[in-house]
Amino acid sequence: MAYVNTSVGTANTDLDDFVPQLWAEGINNYIEEQFVLANIVDTSLSALVKQRGDVVHIPLMTEKSATATTPAAFSAITDNLTYHSNNDDEKTITVDKLYYSAQIISDIANVQASPEFFDMYVKGMGYAIGRKVEALIADDITGLTVGNTVQLDLSANNTFAAADMGNVLKVMAQNNFDPTDGWAMVVSPTLYGSMMQITNFTSADFSGSGGLAVKGGRGLVGTLAGMPVYVSNRMKETTTNDHIAGAIFQPENAKLLYQIEPKVVSEYSVDFLGTKVAAYTACGFDFVKDGEIITLTNLGG
Repeated sequence: MAYVNTSVGTANTDLDDFVPQLWAEGINNYIEEQFVLANIVDTSLSALVKQRGDVVHIPLMTEKSATATTPAAFSAITDNLTYHSNNDDEKTITVDKLYYSAQIISDIANVQASPEFFDMYVKGMGYAIGRKVEALIADDITGLTVGNTVQLDLSANNTFAAADMGNVLKVMAQNNFDPTDGWAMVVSPTLYGSMMQITNFTSADFSGSGGLAVKGGRGLVGTLAGMPVYVSNRMKETTTNDHIAGAIFQPENAKLLYQIEPKVVSEYSVDFLGTKVAAYTACGFDFVKDGEIITLTNLGG
């Protein structure tokens, strides 16, 4: 990802020593340490909202049907062919979140010269923003309307048993979802803990080959029939009926839009006799087709 950093210079010595590239790199590294879901989902549409607006309209092509006929009947057709309707729906995704973390630093040169002090500042700011972006995606997953998805009740609340493994593969086959065709499974920490008790899940012979190529492989805990399985501690956990404890989807169906990718700005403040440093990002997230998501839910009431 590209990170643009701005430093506003004055005659102040401390401010002149501010190194924006150093802060941007440090904060960005700690932001990405919080990413699991944010590394999986698709960000390719971000260019459509950078400096242009805050809404992306994605056409939803309805499933088409083919007309059955014979070569003889087709050659005898005198009327026009029947064409599909162009009145397809659309999905709109809005950039409606801005996350920032800001500090006033009295001696910026001293902080930059001390690796321990510098790391404390960039780690705190980076983690704060990274957790917000990760939670944005996780909250959208757990907040899905289960009736709009392919719902699969777990055999017990917040538990993934051997029977659930078989049910996942059965439901995917019934819906023509190939686990090896770019699908990913994300689960809560508790669900992951129960999965690790299943011999078949931990067996390399059963699990299949590696997962999606994500930065650092963060959160990748195994595979299920060739489908990568990720755990994120941002996934909320509760025993509430129909709560979504995990989900299975293709990352291309999950769109994270960055109108402003993580950016660092600064200026010297005479009022506070210190350098004001802020990191921020503007983004939005949503799924394109809820009907192509399998939700793993607690037992209904």
